[in-house]
Amino acid sequence: MPCPAEGQPRRGYRRVRWIEKPALEPLRNQLPPTEFERLVSQVALVVGWEAVIVFTDVRGLNPESARELCTMAARALIEAATRG
Repeated sequence: MPCPAEGQPRRGYRRVRWIEKPALEPLRNQLPPTEFERLVSQVALVVGWEAVIVFTDVRGLNPESARELCTMAARALIEAATRG
């Protein structure tokens, strides 16, 4: 894997592209740009494999429960951001 350009994320951008486009695109015009970017970052934290590891390895939950909690956390962040 090539080194990222200066100022670019180290781990690639697949997760962020998925979150920005299909998942949160309908909210882009409802939120100020800085708030939209903040929401993308927050959702990226709770829908990645890191969250699943915490739920399964640290909390001992089964994969289905981990997915459910990730979804609940993402929805809570979206609701909070759109509540204004």
